[in-house]
Amino acid sequence: EGVEQNYVEAFKYYKLAADQGEINAQNSLGDCYYYGKGVEQNHAEAVKYYKLAADQGEVNAQNSLGNCYYNGEGVEQNYVEAFKYYKLAANQGNLEAQMTLDKYKTPDYFNDNSNNEKYNIIENKNWILEDINLEMIYCPAGNFMMGSPESEFGRNSDEIQHQVIISKPFMIGKYPVTQQQYKTIMRYHSPLSRREDKPKGSENKPEERVNYDEAKEFCNRLNTLYKAILPNGYVFDLPTEAQWEYACRAGTTTALSNGNNLSNNNSFDSYIDEIAWYCLNSGSETHSVGQKKPNTWGIYDMLGNVWEWCRDSYCSYPSTIVIDPFNKDGYSKVCRGGSWINNETNCRSAFRLCCSSSRRSKDLGFRVALVPIN
Repeated sequence: EGVEQNYVEAFKYYKLAADQGEINAQNSLGDCYYYGKGVEQNHAEAVKYYKLAADQGEVNAQNSLGNCYYNGEGVEQNYVEAFKYYKLAANQGNLEAQMTLDKYKTPDYFNDNSNNEKYNIIENKNWILEDINLEMIYCPAGNFMMGSPESEFGRNSDEIQHQVIISKPFMIGKYPVTQQQYKTIMRYHSPLSRREDKPKGSENKPEERVNYDEAKEFCNRLNTLYKAILPNGYVFDLPTEAQWEYACRAGTTTALSNGNNLSNNNSFDSYIDEIAWYCLNSGSETHSVGQKKPNTWGIYDMLGNVWEWCRDSYCSYPSTIVIDPFNKDGYSKVCRGGSWINNETNCRSAFRLCCSSSRRSKDLGFRVALVPIN
């Protein structure tokens, strides 16, 4: 354009600009290397420059990088990474990426079980540790809107909506950890909860008054005890805040995990009553797990009964799309779900509670997850 076509000269100037950080030039340079225009074809170099541009938000580079991961060109074939970059491009309006995702009915196609061992992906089935009756529910890779819309009743300012990609499947406890499970693994009840006169039947209630470090220690002991049967690349841990909300919502976008919103009148609400123990139906105590209806993925007590520790430190949400978010810096942690003490607005899928990691409370417990390492 404006000069005789010369791919070699085009390559030269694209490279000058790309190596100074110009993202459009990085994408164009990736094309040169990919198609062998003006330079010898080199898919590995193409991936290098596509990735520089893609990770700065260049939509065409994101789609091209998805193609490279999908086809194993210049990089080891990896459907999970392909899905990640296709999704980033599709969400910015790239038609080719949108057609690719639609063609293969993602995200399940990109989590093809034939690649489980190669990509450290767990199988699409639930799991149980029968000796302690710990049931785990499979949560597929995918994406969702984390946080709440400004119109949601009871919304707080720290619930900024943003899109989150969960790039690998994980598992989460079907129920909060019970008193019997906790005592079996830890050989004691949590401090302040070590009463020997606990009423009969409390074994199936959530263990409460557990601080963050004790919840983490429970997960660590599970890893030691069951190391021989853990899926390759996975460990027991607390769920990240994003994993927790993704599992809680189970595809819903409403205030509650059963697809309903609150009635806005601060009185008894039948929608929350069917899924959660909260201040207006709990009788001022915790209840045995699994007594209310589960969400569509078969997970119980995500809202109400006891608050649940998440792995993250508390921080402000971004407003842009993020992939597998996890904030490790900070003493204050995040608790989610609300409890038997709280009103209905605290028992929404998006509600966040900032807690000191040393906190113990009669309405604070936890739930384990089986998550990808790192």
